[in-house]
Amino acid sequence: LEESVTMLMTNDFDPRYSSVIEGAMEQRDKDVFVGEMTLITFKNDVIEFEFEARKPGYAIIRESWHSGWTAFVDGKVTPILPADAIFRAVAVPQGKHRLVMKYRCHGRAAGYWISLCSALLALALGIGSTILGLRGENGEKSVES
Repeated sequence: LEESVTMLMTNDFDPRYSSVIEGAMEQRDKDVFVGEMTLITFKNDVIEFEFEARKPGYAIIRESWHSGWTAFVDGKVTPILPADAIFRAVAVPQGKHRLVMKYRCHGRAAGYWISLCSALLALALGIGSTILGLRGENGEKSVES
């Protein structure tokens, strides 16, 4: 990240024509996407594009990068790399394709399981205390008059 920020601060960096992509295995013509891209869906947890790239490159999505996002190009998982320190970059092949990005909170599944286990434990304790409350010391049902 530090190296990316340093590159962004140089005088010869022009964000209109290039991006700094962390972890990019290769540079593809200054990382510029050449082609047409159409936004199909934009929701809190799903962003979908159709694009036609004239050559392989990186699509830079000017939305905040976060590890909870997963990208799919034509249904295949594709890495999302940080671009310009805060945005998202996805390697795209030449030709006509569909790019879908989905967000999934990493802690959501754990939260569901914790809630389910807590509810089951509370239910078991409630049933257990009710059963024990109906029994006397000798294990017989108590009857109050």
